[in-house]
Amino acid sequence: RTAILAALTFALSPLVIIWGRVAVSDALLCSTLGISLLLKWRRYANPEEEVWWLSWFVLALAVLTKGPVAIVLSGLTIFFFALFQSDFYKILKILRLIPGLCIVFIISSPWYLIELLIEGKTFYESFFGYHNLQRFTSVVNSHGEPWWFFLIVLSIASLPFTPFLLISIWKNFCNISKWSRRLIKKPEKSLFEFSFFWLIAVFVFFTMSATKLPSYWLPATPAASVLISLSLTSH
Repeated sequence: RTAILAALTFALSPLVIIWGRVAVSDALLCSTLGISLLLKWRRYANPEEEVWWLSWFVLALAVLTKGPVAIVLSGLTIFFFALFQSDFYKILKILRLIPGLCIVFIISSPWYLIELLIEGKTFYESFFGYHNLQRFTSVVNSHGEPWWFFLIVLSIASLPFTPFLLISIWKNFCNISKWSRRLIKKPEKSLFEFSFFWLIAVFVFFTMSATKLPSYWLPATPAASVLISLSLTSH
């Protein structure tokens, strides 16, 4: 029931409906990064049965799709979640961080190296300079928005289930506010909290970005769908 609700919530998101029909790579980043993060949580929840390298393989596909932003969003999610769980080094050990990053590098780097050899300066100035660094540090194409921009996008993207997402976010904030007495769930019961920090990672990173576009919220829509679904079924 939870899985079906999450899938329906994701499919009915106005943001997903619109950008799923636009010829840009944002939707592919959303899917590959989302699958990678869910596989990482599954590995943490059940390390004896889940394959450790699969999430890193899919993350490499996300890097090939949109560049280093996939690593940043994945890293922020794991960092926030691991701090909350007070299980930082154990989580990194279970996920096998260093071997995992090596897999990402081995799979994704050849394409970037080939593009660099073929296109030279044009490639790294355009892809890394303009589409990554410049978009983050300065306003591009007049897409500068206030810090609360993604609060509006969040509310619209989760329609018609926005109230349930807000309830989930509020519950997590209330738990965090009682830091020394916070409720830390067992790994297999922690998907609610993991999805919250996934959503927060996307919000924090792109709120810090000088250039803001509605499509930047797409990587958070799977997390929002899981939060809504869990709010409806078990919270």
